[in-house]
This record gives sequence, C-alpha cells and structure tokens, in this order.
Amino acid sequence: MAIIRVGDELIDEETGEYAGPADFKLPDALEDESDLVGFMEILMKAESNLASKKAELAVVIKNCESMVQKASRRVEWLRYKYEQNATLIALNALPRRDDGSYRSKTWTCPWGQMSMREVKPTIEIVDQDAALSWCREWIPEAIKVTEKVLITPIKEEVLKEGDESLIPDCFRYVPARQSVTFTTIGKEKMEENEA
Repeated sequence: MAIIRVGDELIDEETGEYAGPADFKLPDALEDESDLVGFMEILMKAESNLASKKAELAVVIKNCESMVQKASRRVEWLRYKYEQNATLIALNALPRRDDGSYRSKTWTCPWGQMSMREVKPTIEIVDQDAALSWCREWIPEAIKVTEKVLITPIKEEVLKEGDESLIPDCFRYVPARQSVTFTTIGKEKMEENEA
C-alpha cells in the first residue's frame, strides 16, 4: 500500500481511497484531554470545510437547475409553436405505397427524426380515491396492496420477556448501547446545509 500526497490530502495510490490529511497533528491514538481538544478543533475545521463545500455545491446546482429550466422552456416553446405543423409536413413526406399506405413510418433528417406509431387506447386515473372505490366494487384485482413490517409492535411484544433467544431467525437482535455524538459547528447548521 503506497500512500501519496495530493494537495493537502493523503491518498492510497492503489485503491484511490482517502488516507487522511497530510498536515495531521494528532498522535495515532488520543491519550489525554489535550489530545481530545486537538481532535475537536481539527474535526470542527473539517466539518466547517465540508459545510462550505456543500453550500458551494448547492449554489452551483441551483444555477445549473436555473439554466436547465430556461433550456426546458425553450424546448417547450419550440414544440408548442411548431410540432403540430411539423407533424403534418413530416407525415406528408413519408414514402407511400401505390395503395396510399405508408411504406415507412419514420422521417429522418440530419438533426433528428419523426416516428409515427399507433398508440392503443388506455385509461388514466383522474381521482385516485374515487378510482379505488370503484375498483373495490367492480374490479378488486386491479388494486395492489403493499405490506410492510413495523418494528415497534414487534419490539414491544418480543422483547417484553427480556429474552433475546425468543426472537425469530428472521430478525436480528441489536443490544442496548451508548450513543456518543461529537458536535462542533452545530447539528442544525449541518442539516441545513444537507437539505
């Protein structure tokens, strides 16, 4: 495993995985409160940098979404303005047989093509609740029911005896534990940047 320096970071040359910061000032294992304070400082700076990068990314994404929206409006306008007329011209340009039927159902030019296809009739749902009521009475096999296991009632029932050996094999017991969270720049700020 060869570790190389790329800017301010160390990278495993073989796997490309992150191997730590190049200017790391902490020992391999924390030993006292002074090391803990140093760890918290470095952690805060790393989380601040992460929050900054997420904020930058959010701005870039927002600008790109705006550009996509403008381009989308242009496409919609072009289609609204010309597609119906273009369809008639393309249909007239399709090669035909002697009996008048289409020899080909695709018109092609260097910038795209128009394909004509027969679309079978279908039904779209306008009111989901009314459609469900109607289907319950007339075509119950048209309704799909999704099942999901809720863990809370199972925990209350199975764990009330306090014996994890009673848990069926289809579940895995996760023992009680302490949860420790290190907070530096504030959980609210991190969640705000993630949203």
